[in-house]
Amino acid sequence: MAGVSVFLRELRRRNVIRVAAAYAIVAWLLIEVASIVLPTFKAPDWIMPVFTFFVALGFPLALIFAWAFELTPEGLKRERDVDRATSIVSRTGRKLDFVIIAVLSVALMFFALDRFMWVGDRKEDTKVSPVKSRKSVAVLPFENISGDESNDPFTIGVHDDLLTHLSKIASIRTISRTSVLRYRNTTKSIAEIASELGVATIVEGGVQRSGDRVRINAQLIDANTDEHLWAETYDRQLTAANIFAIQTEIATAIAAALRTTLSPEEQRNIATVPTENLEAYEAYQLGRQAMERRTTKSVAAAIDLFTKATTIDANFAQAWAGLADSYRVMARISGQNVDDLNQKAFAALDRALHIDDQLSETQAVLAVVLEIQGDSAGAMLAIERALKLDPNNADAVFRYADLLHDTGHIEQSLLEWEKAAQLDPLSPVMNDAYAWTLAEVGRFDEALSRYRRVDDIDPRYPGAAVSIGTIYGLAYG
Repeated sequence: MAGVSVFLRELRRRNVIRVAAAYAIVAWLLIEVASIVLPTFKAPDWIMPVFTFFVALGFPLALIFAWAFELTPEGLKRERDVDRATSIVSRTGRKLDFVIIAVLSVALMFFALDRFMWVGDRKEDTKVSPVKSRKSVAVLPFENISGDESNDPFTIGVHDDLLTHLSKIASIRTISRTSVLRYRNTTKSIAEIASELGVATIVEGGVQRSGDRVRINAQLIDANTDEHLWAETYDRQLTAANIFAIQTEIATAIAAALRTTLSPEEQRNIATVPTENLEAYEAYQLGRQAMERRTTKSVAAAIDLFTKATTIDANFAQAWAGLADSYRVMARISGQNVDDLNQKAFAALDRALHIDDQLSETQAVLAVVLEIQGDSAGAMLAIERALKLDPNNADAVFRYADLLHDTGHIEQSLLEWEKAAQLDPLSPVMNDAYAWTLAEVGRFDEALSRYRRVDDIDPRYPGAAVSIGTIYGLAYG
């Protein structure tokens, strides 16, 4: 024990402990500063680990140097060559104390800024909605005002179709169905919903079905003033043609209220009547709703419903596209004969393309099929056509970003991920994919902010917590 005490006293006398403390504080400060500065200047990912390694390597070297050498009025000398009577090691130690205090003060100030101000700003970013444009709209779920729950699927279908019509107008940013469905039966105000979705206007509406009549009402509301910019009620005979006509009229009226001029192609796209058979239309809508659950049972039900729609109306291109998509999904999730299911998907898709190759839904399915077949170039062309026909289709934007990423166009994929997250701001999947690519290119602060947003949206979503931990562990040490 006496030997240990002598060794410790000698460490203190030679200022080795002070050097260790000073080096540790300075090293921590340098690493923290580098973790902020390097991503800002888009330094390669390997620089930070290499920098940290050399900083850590310097620690034992500094201790050895402090033990073996001493600072004297004549300069640096080996410790064994210094006369103890003339040693100024105590004065050097006091100077080191001042250095430690000064550096520690800077480190504490940096820690306080990073912990309470800069991180606070980053957390605040998770609450910030996309920049609001006057020409931006969220269509809230329509209310079934029939008093009959059996009309819920029909009401949902009318809402879905109106969203599809509006999303084909390029100059109006239309929020995806996934995000707006969160506000079914909500008690939040129009202003709160608009803020969370990053839009300037909200559409509310209701559907009443009675016998062979249908009444649809809709109103466009300015989220800032709560003023009704437009409102209308449509009372028509219940036919497929009338339902599509009402949706076209609503979409056109909203565009006019937002002072948007539709191109001839957009006018043609939103005026298309995919089927005039009401029974086929309703089977198709039920098929779409079944597909959302993405279970083997629900997808099998969707196949039956899409098949029913195509049997009733063999020229219903959207139903054929839905059938192709449901076979494709079944091949992926069911464990059944993949080749057989894919062949059925290809056959249904060929039929859809033969009937109408100018449908966004058909081109989006074609892109997925071509990607499965390994034709990335063909898939890219198909998804670009799908987005030209339906520029607000968040799922198609997501697919486009994924293709760009997989083909090495990382920076361009980031722009598309961001757009997908704006179109579907409450989708954890969209935000997670965007955050992953941000982290991949070294933009860790932005990635953390986006991952925190995912956690706010859905605390049960596992990917966010894992990714936040990974970034703190691997990027920030």
